[in-house]
Amino acid sequence: MRPFRVAMLLAALGAGWCRAPVSAQGLPPEHPPIQPSGMPPDHPGMQPAPTAMPQGMPQDLAHMMAVGPKGTLAVRAIQGTVNGPKVGSDEVELYLVHRGQAVKQIKTRLDENGMVMIDDVPVGIGVQPVVRIKHAGVLYQEAGPMMDAATPRASMNVTVYEVTDEQPKWKVVQRQVMAARLPTEMDVVEVVTVENEGDKTWLGRPANEEGRRDTVVLGLPEKAEQFNLENGFHGWCCTAYADGGLHVQMPLMPGRMTYRFSYVVPIVEGSADLRFSSVAATDMATVVVPDDGAGLEAAAVEPAGTENVQGARVRRFNAARVEAGKPVGVLLTGMGSAAAVSGPAPEAARGLPVWVLTGGGVAVVACLGLIGWRRAQKRAV
Repeated sequence: MRPFRVAMLLAALGAGWCRAPVSAQGLPPEHPPIQPSGMPPDHPGMQPAPTAMPQGMPQDLAHMMAVGPKGTLAVRAIQGTVNGPKVGSDEVELYLVHRGQAVKQIKTRLDENGMVMIDDVPVGIGVQPVVRIKHAGVLYQEAGPMMDAATPRASMNVTVYEVTDEQPKWKVVQRQVMAARLPTEMDVVEVVTVENEGDKTWLGRPANEEGRRDTVVLGLPEKAEQFNLENGFHGWCCTAYADGGLHVQMPLMPGRMTYRFSYVVPIVEGSADLRFSSVAATDMATVVVPDDGAGLEAAAVEPAGTENVQGARVRRFNAARVEAGKPVGVLLTGMGSAAAVSGPAPEAARGLPVWVLTGGGVAVVACLGLIGWRRAQKRAV
C-alpha cells in the first residue's frame, strides 16, 4: 500500500484515532492523578499550574494582549457518565496558546448549570484556548478553535466523568513495536492505544506501598532497559517499571488514550528477545524489525510482508485478538557481530512505517521522525 506523509498521520491522530495532548510550552502535564490519601501535598504528581505570564515574553506581545481587542469564550461541561449527577461549580483553567507557547492563564468556575462565559480574552494576536475542568478530582482537557480579531467569539464543550474504583472493561486497541538494530542492542519504540469501554474514570487498582494505583499495565521484553516516556504519560512520578512491565499510575478516562515510549533490548549471544504481553486483551499487535538476514522465531504473530523504507528493508508481523497475558512478538537469532551492522541504524529507522487501523483495514503511514532516537534523554530504571 502506498505510504502517506507525516501530515496524514497527524490528521489521523487528530481525527480521534487517539487522544493526544496539546503541545504547548508552559502547560503542566495533562490529567494528573487524584492525590492518594496520606500523600504529602508536594507530591510530584500534583504539579501546580503556572500563575504568571511566562518570563521573557516580548514586550510588544504583552502590550498587544493588554490593549488589543478582546473576545469571549463560552465553556460548557458535559456529563459523560450515564445517570451521573449534574455538573456545576467545578474549577476551570483557561490557557491561551500562541505559537505553541502558553501566554496567559485565567482561572474561574462553572456556574450551577455547568457553564461559564469568559470575557476579556485577548484575541489581537491569535490564540487557541485550552480548557481544563477539574471534576471529581480529575482534570479533563480540551483544545478549542483559534480565536483572533476576526473571530472573537467561540464556544467549547468539555466532557467530564464520574470516578470509580471498580475496574472497567478495557483493552489494547493496537500495539505497535518498531525495532532498529544498533551494534550491541535493539532500539525499540512502542505506540500503544488503549480503550476504556466504560463511562467512568477508573482510579486504578488498590494502592501499593507508595500509595500509587495502577491502571494500564503493559508487559515488556524480559531484558528491556533504558526506558524513555515520550508521549501520553504524566512522567515517572506516575509511571513505574516493575515485575517486567510498564505500570501507568494515572486515572484511566473513558475512550482511547495513546502512549509512546522507547527502550533498548540488549543483543546477548546473537539473540534479542522482543516478546511481550499485556494484562488486557489486544485487538491488534504489529511488530516491525529489520530485514537483515537474522533468524526469527515468531510468538503468536504472522508474517505480514516487507517494506523498503529509505533504502532499508523491514519485516512486519501482525497478531489479531491476542488474549490477556499471552506472549506475542519475535525472538531474533543469529544476529552476528557488531561489525555486521551497516550504516547508522537509528537514521535508517526514522523512516519505519507505522500501521494504523482505518475502517477495519490497515493503512501504512510513512512516519518520518516518529521514532525519536533521543538517547541522551533515555532514563534507566
